[in-house]
Formats: sequence, C-alpha cells, structure tokens
Amino acid sequence: SVAKADPRWTPVDNELFDGPGTTNAVSGGTAAFYKVSLKQPHAVTGSKGYFIAKDLAHAVDEVEFYEIAKKLSGRPGWDVLKFLFEYKGVALMQVTSKTGPLPGNKELLIMRNLFDGKTKLRLLDIKIGQKTADANWRGKSTFAAMKQGLLDSRTNSDKEGYRMEGFDGPPAALTSFDPNQESSLLGTIFSQKKTTRFKYQAMPAKRFFSWFVDCREAMAETGHDYSTHVSNAEFGEKILGALVVDLAGLAKSLRAVPVPQKWLGSSVALLFDAGQLPSRGAALEAAAKAVGVFVFDWGRSELLSKEEFDLKSPPEQEDRTKFWNYYSNGVCRLYYETLRAYYHRFCTPTWTHVLIEIFDYDSISNHDLAGKIEIPLTETGGPVEFRLQGTDSLPVKKKKKDCNLKVTIAKRPHAGPESAVPTAWLVTVHSADQIPNMDKHGPSWGMNVTGNKSDGFAVVTAMNKEDNGGNYGSGRTRPSENSKCCLHTNHPVWEETFEFGLCEPDNMQRLLQKCGLPPASAAEMSLWFPPENPENPATADAKETAGWESFLNHAEKCGFGSNFQDWSARIESKGPCAVCKAPVLNNEQRQRTADGAGYVHLKCLAIEEMSGPRVASLHSLT
Repeated sequence: SVAKADPRWTPVDNELFDGPGTTNAVSGGTAAFYKVSLKQPHAVTGSKGYFIAKDLAHAVDEVEFYEIAKKLSGRPGWDVLKFLFEYKGVALMQVTSKTGPLPGNKELLIMRNLFDGKTKLRLLDIKIGQKTADANWRGKSTFAAMKQGLLDSRTNSDKEGYRMEGFDGPPAALTSFDPNQESSLLGTIFSQKKTTRFKYQAMPAKRFFSWFVDCREAMAETGHDYSTHVSNAEFGEKILGALVVDLAGLAKSLRAVPVPQKWLGSSVALLFDAGQLPSRGAALEAAAKAVGVFVFDWGRSELLSKEEFDLKSPPEQEDRTKFWNYYSNGVCRLYYETLRAYYHRFCTPTWTHVLIEIFDYDSISNHDLAGKIEIPLTETGGPVEFRLQGTDSLPVKKKKKDCNLKVTIAKRPHAGPESAVPTAWLVTVHSADQIPNMDKHGPSWGMNVTGNKSDGFAVVTAMNKEDNGGNYGSGRTRPSENSKCCLHTNHPVWEETFEFGLCEPDNMQRLLQKCGLPPASAAEMSLWFPPENPENPATADAKETAGWESFLNHAEKCGFGSNFQDWSARIESKGPCAVCKAPVLNNEQRQRTADGAGYVHLKCLAIEEMSGPRVASLHSLT
C-alpha cells in the first residue's frame, strides 16, 4: 500500500484515501492534478479534501526540493521553509480521467489543497525575480532562456522584480477586459488564454492589488446589510493588513537564509476566501487569519545547505548570489507595494473630491481618455448627471450632444469604533451617454470587428485637496479603482459602487509595528508611497523608484535585514580588517595576522607603516 517506487521520497500509504484520484481542473503547468479524498476527516480542519495530488512524472525536481526542505526545516536561518506548501510525501495510487481509470498506478505528490474549505478561492500567482531563466540551468536551453529573457524585459518583471502569472477567482469586472474581443488582430493571432496571461504579466502591483481586494460581488450577495456584515473596504483592510504582515515575515526570512539560493521561476501565492463578506466580530478575524502567503513552483530551483554551498566554486557561488539578489529583492518590493496599497486606502481621515475618468480600453496601445469630471464629495441624494470634460477642460460632445455621466454619492453608515474603516464615501457610477467613437482613432489593423465605437471603463480616484498642515492627505493619497469594461458601445452602463474609507492615520503605525518597524512621519510616508494615480504621470516612474529605494533603506536601517546587495560581501568576506574594520573580501589584496585570527588589507598596512606600525607580526598569505 505504501509507495516503494523510489526510496528517496517520503512514502504515503494510499490506504489513507478513499478510492482512486480523479482528474481535477487546476492550473499547474504541464503536471496533472488529481482530487483525493481522505477516508477520515483531517484532524485539524475536519475536511476530507485536505490534500491534493500532483502527477510526479512532471514534478520530480519539485519533490526533490520538498525532501531537502524537510531535512533543513528547523535549522537556524531556515524560517523561510515555513512558507512552503504543506508536503505529505508520495503515494502510489490508481487515478481516473474523464474517460475512466488509467492503466497501472501513478506516483503522486501529496500536498495541501488550497481550495479546501474555501467558498471562492482568490489566488495571485506571482513569479519572482527580475530574471526568471538561465541558459543551461535545469534543462533550460540557450534559446529557451533567451525567449524567457525577452518576456522578462517586456513585463512587470523588469520594472518591479516580479510579474503576475495567474489570477484564480478574479472579480467579474476584471474579466470584462477581454483583449480578443476588443481587437480583431489579437483574436486572430492569439488564444484568449495567451492574451489574458500577457495582460496579467504586464500589470503593476498597484493595479493587481486593487483587483485582488475587490469583493463588491460578494458584498451584493449579502444585501449590503452593514449592521451585520462588513463592507468591501472593511474586508479589504483586513486582507491587505494580513498580507503586509505575512510578506514582511517572508522578506525577512529570505534575508536570514544562511547562503544564497538559485530559485528560478519560483512563485509567491497570495490567497484568501473571496466567496462572501464575513459577519462582524469573530468571523472577520477568522477570515483575516485564513489569508495565505506561500512560496511554490520548484521545478527549476535548487535548495543548498551551507555545507553544499561552501563546496561550490567561486563562479558558482557568485551565480547563486546574483540570482538570490533578484529573488530577495523581488519579494521585498512586493511587500513594499502591498504596504503602499494599504497606505493609500486605509490611512486617510478625509476625502474632499472624487475624480472620475472614462477611458476607451485598448489592448495593444495606451487607453484613450474619453472624458473626466472632478466632483466634490457631498451626498447627492440620488443620481445626478455631470458633463464630462476633455483634457482642454471643455465639454466632451458627440454629434454636438453633451456627454453626461450619471453618479450618486452617499455616506456609508458608521460601523463603530472597533472598525478600522468606521465609515466611507460610496460613489456609484451608473452610466454615461454619448461617449465619442474613440476606436476610430486607432490603426485599422487593431480595430474591433463590431464597429468603431468605444470600450468604456471608469477609473475612480479619491482625493484630498485640503491643506491640513502636513498631516495625512494634502494630495498625497490618491487610491484609484476600476469599473468593468463595456465593449462596443457609446452608452456604457456600469452600475458599480466604489467605497473609499475614512480611516485614522494610526492604522499605518499599528501595521508598521506588526512588521517590526518603528513609527514613521507623514513626510516619510509621503516620500515612500507616491500616488497610485498621480496628477503628473510623466514623473510617476521616478517617484515610485525613489519611494521604493527610500523605504528599503529605512527598513534595513531599522533591522529589517541585510541589504540584498551585501550578499557578496557577506559570503566572500574573510572577516573585518584589523585596521579599518571593513570586510576583507576574497578578491582584495590582504595579509593574515601572526596569530592567524584575522586579516588586514595591504592598503591599510601600507598606510599604517607610513604612520607607524600598529599591527604586529604580519606575514604573507599563502
């Protein structure tokens, strides 16, 4: 009953499971997944679907990684292994497909089933690293690595050090942005799966985190009963806050690993249950605790102990150090962007205006601005029509008719002092009419085939224009949310409500404390976290880079962990110089002290000899 095909793997008795594994439609590259059911409910969760099985024929490198991880787990510096999926071992079982039982038994990797216990699993698959392939590494050919390098350079990997590879359980509004429906060219050349994937890969964190915490569909299902259930913003605050703390722990643990690793193509999974908004009280806290941060996908990754790393040649050690820098830095940037998303949404006590921009969605070029309107945040008492304006501040017209946008603004009932988002502005964007035919301005080879109309969507941005003496607000925080896309129409109907929480700045201070960082001033946060929808897009990239670098420098000074750029010095150092106390590196000219306990730079020795010897009895290093 126990898998005996390969003694290297931890055996799992197939008698633990009830019947054969059945085909499961779960994305996982080339490896097939199978549902397995425990005969007895799991001791912790009480579920029989606690595990899932993966075909080992396409996951040998992965199971090798898990087996090494089991041996290293618990050793000093290996806390990062707590973020791996739970690995049970390997079972030898019969499996069935849609057409019936498959011949013989299969070796199956038994691991935690992330869908277990979830009403609707929402999961981001984020591939980590500025570079995600290396020629002649783990079967990757030079040509394949070159193709992967080109993909890295064209996606968010090159800009932020990671890219979104998949999005399980996305909100319906996101799926409405269909590149193949918008462009006949893309629909002719590429499958919908490929164009959707590239859309994800190019998306920056500030956008995919906005979509990730969008649970407005679940809010509609609860009937908007604020007295018994939390709002979308309240739930998003709990989800993002939990992610921030977990990602801080992951980033710190990566910097504490004893030696650099080469984890190519590995991903971070961020997940929670988006099926329903929890009721107030214990249910909300339980939902926050169920938020998950995991590292996975080990097909082209290596796990080295310190002893194994020390046996590598200097070029091999340098190679691991370079790729570990990419990985560690990518996770740190992901942590930073999660914190930035939280700051803009849940740390501002006052919003004064809302900016609503209507764009025409273009899948192969920049979106075209059809019109915009800036509205003071006061309750309207029902739908009100506003005239859209162009970039020239003049009314937008189609066939001499004004383009009108119908909006309702209301205040959410107060949730009480125990809520981190006690109240909020609710901005409902109903519809627009007379949107200009924006697609007619595009190239003929990129047009859709259903007519030169528009594919309208709304970007709703909250703003605080008050000068409040340098405190939070003053134009610093500008969270933005997107509506669904209405394809091929001049009269889009959205009927979507966006919630912008009115929160206390102390939310951020409490979160920083949970991450092990000291309180920060409003000026520091204004520098660290530039607006998501800036007034001047031309300077946005430079401000984002400056903010990220400033935050990382602050975090490292406050004990967050060694700067990833110091890995080379840390690994190659022979210890501090007996004179200047700086690290003595392998590639520097040096001498050993007579007692054999340390080293000195030759340049320091020359200076010392000119001013009088202070380091006794030095002899040349052989």
